[in-house]
Amino acid sequence: MLGYFIDAPVPGAQFDVHTLRILGWALAIDGPVAAVETLYHGRVVQRTSADARRSDVAARYSDIEEAENCGFSSLVSTLGFTEKFQLSIQAVHSDGTTTQLATLHCTRGPLDIDFEPKLQPLILTSMGRTGTTWLMQLMGQHPEIVASRTYPHEDSVAKYLFHALRVVAAPSSPHLSSSADDFHGNLEFVGHNPYYDDGLAALPELGYWLGRRFPERLAAHLVEEVDDWYAMLARRYRQPSVRFFAEKHVPGHLAVLMRSIYVGAREVFLVRDFRDVACSALAFNKKRGFDAFGAKAGQTMEQFLESLRLSAFALYRSWKARGDSSHLVRYEDLVLSPESTLIALLEYLGADASPEMVAGLLSSGAAQAGLLAEHRTSESLEASVGRWRRDSDDAFARLMDNALGSVLDLFEYDRSPIASAD
Repeated sequence: MLGYFIDAPVPGAQFDVHTLRILGWALAIDGPVAAVETLYHGRVVQRTSADARRSDVAARYSDIEEAENCGFSSLVSTLGFTEKFQLSIQAVHSDGTTTQLATLHCTRGPLDIDFEPKLQPLILTSMGRTGTTWLMQLMGQHPEIVASRTYPHEDSVAKYLFHALRVVAAPSSPHLSSSADDFHGNLEFVGHNPYYDDGLAALPELGYWLGRRFPERLAAHLVEEVDDWYAMLARRYRQPSVRFFAEKHVPGHLAVLMRSIYVGAREVFLVRDFRDVACSALAFNKKRGFDAFGAKAGQTMEQFLESLRLSAFALYRSWKARGDSSHLVRYEDLVLSPESTLIALLEYLGADASPEMVAGLLSSGAAQAGLLAEHRTSESLEASVGRWRRDSDDAFARLMDNALGSVLDLFEYDRSPIASAD
C-alpha cells in the first residue's frame, strides 16, 4: 500500500443510528484498490468500491495515475452485533490479495422499541445432535414456557421474523446482496435495502429514519406479532400462565439481536461431548440416508471433523461472550442427573422449579419418549453418554481427539486416554 486513511468514524465518535458509516481512502502502489471490505468475526459484512473522488489525495500523490479516484464509503448495520465488537477494514487488490487497513473497536446500544412484550424469549443455543430436541420437549411441558410441539420442535417464528428485520433494515450492499436495478425481479429473495446508500445516510433526517426509526418501529411490530403467535400456541396447548417462548438457535447474530430487543431474554447454552456429537451425527445420517450436521458427500472424515470443530468453537465463543448472563447445560448432566439439572435451569429462568414440577416434566417426557424414537441413534438416553467409546475404533478415536481436542478442552471435557476405549 502506498497510503490509506480512515476519515470516519473518529475515536470517541457517537451515533444515534444502528448503522456505522465508514469513510476513507486507500491507494496501492499501482493505483486505487479493487475494493474495500468490512469484516465482523472474519466474515465479510460489507464490500464497496474505492473509486470516489479525493482531490486531496491526488494532490499528495500527483505522480500516481488515477490517485484522485481512491475514496470509499461503507455503511454497516450493527443489528445483531455483540454489545462490544470489532470490525476489520481491509483493501482488496486486483489479484485478490488483501491488506489490513484498520480495526475499529465499537460499542452499540440496544434497540429502543415502543412496545412492552408479554412474553420473553428463551433462547436455546447449541448445535445439532446435542439433545436440543429432548430439552425442548421437556421445557415445552412447563406451564410458563411455550414452544412448538411439532417434532423436532424447530418451528421458530421469532427467529424468522427477526432475521427479516436484520436483512431489510440493512444498508445497500450491491456486491453482497440486492441491487436497485433488479431486486424486484426475484420473488424468492429479499435483500438489503438497495436505496439506503451513503448519500441518504449523510442526510440527518433521512439517515435517522433509515438507521434508527425504521428498524426500531419494525422491531416493535415484529415483537407484537411474535407475542400474538405464541399466545395462540399457548391457548392451543392450554398454558394460561406462559412467560417465555422457547426456540432453538445456533451461534450467530439472531440470539444477539433478540437479546438487544428483549430486556428480559434468557439464553441457555446446551453442550455435549463433541466426540459423541460426531458419532451421533454419523449414525443419524446413516439412519436417514442423507448427509447433514456438517457432513457432505465426498468429503474426508478429517473435513467433517473440522466442520464440527468450527461449529463447536462458534458455540464456545458465543458462550464466553454471553455466559455471565446465560446458563450452561451439559447434555451428560441432563441425562444422568435430570432433576438437579432442570431445577438449576428453571431457577435461572425464575420459573417454578419445585420438585413436584420437575417430576411432572420428567414424567411427561418419559410418556412421550416414543415420539423421539426416529430421532435417537442409541438404545437409551443413558447409552448415548460416552457412546464414542463403543462406536469408535482406536484410529477413529485418535482422529477425533486430534481434531476436537482443543474444543473439548475449552468446555473442560475429559480427554481420557485412547487406550481406555472399549
